[in-house]
Amino acid sequence: MSYGLNWSTTAAITDRRLFATVQGAVLPLGNDEALFQETVSGRGHVMTLQVLQALDLCRSFQTLDRHVGVICQQIEALRGQQTAVRKVLESLANREVLIEADAFVKQLASQPVPDPAPLGAVIIRTCNRPVSLQHCLASALVYEQRWKARRRYWVVDDSDDSRVVASNAERVRHFSEASDCEARTITRADLDVWFGRLSKGLTSSQQEFADHLLSRAPDSAPNLGAHYGRSMNWMTLLTAGSRAIWVDDDQLFDYRWHPQRVEGFQLEGALNAERVLASLGDATSTGRVVDEDPLELHLRWCGRSLADVLTVSPWAPKPEQWVGLAPSLTPTLQPGSRIVSTLHGHRGDSVTGQSDWIMSLPRDARAGWCGSRDSYLAGLQRPEVWQGSARAGLHPPAAITPSSVDGRAVLPAVPRRGRGEDALFAALTALMNPNGLQFELPMAIEHRRESNADRGDFKVRPARAEFASAVTDVLHERMGMVQAGTPQQRLRSAADLLQDFAAMPSEQCARWLQNLTASRRAGSVQRLQAAIAEDKHAAVYWLADARSLIEVNAKALVDPPELSLAGWPEQVSGRACVDLFQAELRDYAAALHVWPTLFEMALSKPLPT
Repeated sequence: MSYGLNWSTTAAITDRRLFATVQGAVLPLGNDEALFQETVSGRGHVMTLQVLQALDLCRSFQTLDRHVGVICQQIEALRGQQTAVRKVLESLANREVLIEADAFVKQLASQPVPDPAPLGAVIIRTCNRPVSLQHCLASALVYEQRWKARRRYWVVDDSDDSRVVASNAERVRHFSEASDCEARTITRADLDVWFGRLSKGLTSSQQEFADHLLSRAPDSAPNLGAHYGRSMNWMTLLTAGSRAIWVDDDQLFDYRWHPQRVEGFQLEGALNAERVLASLGDATSTGRVVDEDPLELHLRWCGRSLADVLTVSPWAPKPEQWVGLAPSLTPTLQPGSRIVSTLHGHRGDSVTGQSDWIMSLPRDARAGWCGSRDSYLAGLQRPEVWQGSARAGLHPPAAITPSSVDGRAVLPAVPRRGRGEDALFAALTALMNPNGLQFELPMAIEHRRESNADRGDFKVRPARAEFASAVTDVLHERMGMVQAGTPQQRLRSAADLLQDFAAMPSEQCARWLQNLTASRRAGSVQRLQAAIAEDKHAAVYWLADARSLIEVNAKALVDPPELSLAGWPEQVSGRACVDLFQAELRDYAAALHVWPTLFEMALSKPLPT
């Protein structure tokens, strides 16, 4: 039996085609030999360890000439052996151990993906912000008058003031009449009735845990933040079996292309670069108005296969854009990969209620904001941003609320209270769909707050984690342990991991939370130090605050205050914080076990019209 490669069948490759090593595993055989087994095809190739080492240097798409140069430079024994190395690489390419970029795209299309689910509705969530909703609906009317899309609109109203609920319903009726679109308000009362229908198939304990995700009813726990997650969970159930556009009431249907928009498409890289501008007017007016139906741009790709995007999209990668991409290091690029959600940027008011993040932005990103002391001080309280990517791209789901979602398979649920629900939703979506991708468009929607956010004096408070972000970290640490097949099974496996984590001894959990908090503070210090080092001519007022924030976080690392989580009451600290964290995590994990059943019921018993 021959264990060597047969060089005699090698065909010379002299063009500029790009090649990269396919995904595979290595099994040592002894005698300076190993088996390289392809992940997708299962084929095995026996080769010397030196050939294997060369193959490892070919992970990213490059021309064969470039691969030969790198190998001869990196492997001392092969220096000056360009001809022999090239012969080996040509043999590997002919055997498709080195795969050509075009062949890689065809491989991605080898497993068909079902057509996308139908469009359900444009879902707008609102809660006690009638002025914001009024502006949002007015912008939706302008959108419909321009594009005549005749879409269905559902306004999920989580308001607890009956007068606000009534006025919102009237605004929705006026919008429906003026736009000639089907539009309705879905109130808390409507959702409670629907939950009653859905929960009839659940046991009493299952009903209790489902209620933990969907209810606003008071409970024995202290106030743990606004119910952002509750409304997201209802939006998720309303999306079951369909695709939906998700919009918040403080967003306006006014979309603009990125001002430095770049043609083409990226498969990895930076996501949603940020710039802080001097004024709200600068932020909202920057960029050219999108000259196509912006919602149709999302729906065109939401639910589609990866192969569709790579072959027919106007943003499909140019040949040179494959350079540097490593198929073996990009696990989401697989046959059968599909677009589970889409995303765009935002411009105007910052979407976060925190301000510490803007201090460590790159120098160019904060130049307009730091131009004067007045604009700097104003920006601390109300940052005006343009956040978005200049080039369309595909990547795993990002820690931002998606713009459109594909609900043909179960989507995750998030804790009903507190912030950080968008990052947790993204983490669970990625865990449930290992081949799932998010399509990002190089445009931004306008975001306009009804009033200034209460940001507090962040310069005197060290960084802390929120409950949802802590759960996200737990999942990221353990995501590789989930091996189940379907999204439902994978979500329940994730719930098992969270239940196991919640059951650890409280002292061990306290140490984990302390380490998590320390990592947040160390990360803040590191980013700020890098920002100071980058900007040799920084404005003195920014520099003073940056150094103050470094000192606050550094001091908390050396002499840490009592453990607490962001968004929780100050009295919930120390041991009480640990106990409550474990209790909330246990309840949330138990609710996740029930969620796939509830999602299936939403498919079979949709909200009554």
